[in-house]
Amino acid sequence: SIKKQNCDLNIHSILSDMSIDQSIQKEILNICKNNNAEYRNIPSTLIWNKALCLNAIIKNEWKSYDYICTVDADIIFRSDVFLKASDFLNTNNVILNQTFLIDKEKSNYLLNYLEEIDFSDFSSVLLNGKFLKICGNGGLQIFNSKWLYDVHGCDERYNLWGGPDNEIIKRAQKAQKKVIWLNKINQEILQCHLFHSTFSKNEKFAIDYKQTNNIPLYHKTQNIIVNQNSWGIEKNIIGPRSI
Repeated sequence: SIKKQNCDLNIHSILSDMSIDQSIQKEILNICKNNNAEYRNIPSTLIWNKALCLNAIIKNEWKSYDYICTVDADIIFRSDVFLKASDFLNTNNVILNQTFLIDKEKSNYLLNYLEEIDFSDFSSVLLNGKFLKICGNGGLQIFNSKWLYDVHGCDERYNLWGGPDNEIIKRAQKAQKKVIWLNKINQEILQCHLFHSTFSKNEKFAIDYKQTNNIPLYHKTQNIIVNQNSWGIEKNIIGPRSI
C-alpha cells in the first residue's frame, strides 16, 4: 500500500527488525527486496522493544530526510494518505491518522487478496471493524526528522506496543508542536489495522516485570528529551530479556 501511494513525495521505506533467528531475517529480507524497501536488523534478546527498532534508524538516518514517518508493519494505507499528509508538512506539525481495526475474518480476506484490492477506496472491503481510540497509536506518525533526533527519539523504557507511540505525542505537544489529524475523526477510513491477538504468556511477562519493579506502564511525561545517556543501542536498554 505504501508503493501504491498517489503522490509526488520521495518515499524511502526502511524495515527495522529485532529478530535473532536467521531464517526469519532471511524471510523478511526477501519481502523487502520484493517491495523496494531496505532491511535493517538490530539483533536483540530484549522482549520486543519498538522504541529501539525506531531509534536505531532515527539516530543514523535523520540527516538524510526532512521527515520521518513511523509505521507499524500491520497497517494498510489508502492510496491518498501521503498526498493528504503533504499539505501539512512543516517543522512544527506532527501528523497522525486514526486507525480502523479490521476484524479477524476481514483481515484474513485482505491478506489473501491484497494484490486485487483497489487501495483508492476501502469502503468495499472494510465493512467489519471499529476505529481505535484517538491517540498516537502508531499506525502513522510523521515528524520533522531533526526534532525527532534532538529529543532522542522514542522512550526506550517501554516494551511491546502502544506506550512509546502515545508518549512521544505527549512530548511533542509539550514542545508546542501542532498535532494534525488527517481524517475526519470516526468518519473517513484512511488506514486499516490487520487483526492480531493481543497478549501471549511471554508478552504478559514484560508487563509483570514493570509492575513488580514499580515502573508504571505509562510514564508521566516530565522531559521532552528522553534516553538521556544513550539511545538506539541495544546493550544500554534496561528491560526484560528472553531467557
